[in-house]
Amino acid sequence: MGGAVVWWTVACLSVACWVAWAETADFAVLPGADERLPSVGVETATGRNADLRELLEGEVAVVVPFYTRCPSTCSLLMAGWSALARRLQQEAVRWVGLSFDPRDSREDLQQYARRWGLEEWILVRADSEAIARVVEALRIGIRRDSVTGAYEHPNVALVVTPLGRISRCIAGIRPEEEQVRLALWEARREEAGLGIVEGLLLRCFRFDAGKQRYVLDWSFVAQLGSGVIFLGCVLLWMAWERRRRR
Repeated sequence: MGGAVVWWTVACLSVACWVAWAETADFAVLPGADERLPSVGVETATGRNADLRELLEGEVAVVVPFYTRCPSTCSLLMAGWSALARRLQQEAVRWVGLSFDPRDSREDLQQYARRWGLEEWILVRADSEAIARVVEALRIGIRRDSVTGAYEHPNVALVVTPLGRISRCIAGIRPEEEQVRLALWEARREEAGLGIVEGLLLRCFRFDAGKQRYVLDWSFVAQLGSGVIFLGCVLLWMAWERRRRR
């Protein structure tokens, strides 16, 4: 028992060191809209017509808004998240690419999936009215240039809980693995229980709105460390007592 607690403490500190090492200026974790995604009709790249809310409910989802004709950052955004999704294969996550360009067709999505290795993702498109409702719920600013047809848009991904609530907005084209993992665990906690290790690691961190990321909760770690020391002392005393009585 004592050894397991010590191992969990070391694991928490290891994750903290990794998070501190991986910090970059072009990455931020932001509060989500804290509301459910709207119930709108979408079409997937495979031709399936579905309700967006029903498509995502039941499992933690990461939704990445993009459009296939983007001449600038969408390719970098999707490449970064595609690489991260492969590294997080052990996590139960539904990866979704949401096109906010009504011109994107099912064939466009299929070609885009092949180009950026998104075959395991769910890519969806919708009409202008449905897109407007989704963008409003996501609270992200998107504007189309009437001359060039290009969109001005933020590079973000949204973490959605199993109940369809937008819990976190993750900004940047280079998502940090450990920060994203913490956001996924936090979202999963809404409906399903976390494992002991995941729950303890998540408890060792708190979301800092000022720094726009998860940071180590030193207060909890100090309490945990005190408990480990106390437990270790008790175990040593019990072992010493057993030997003394022999």
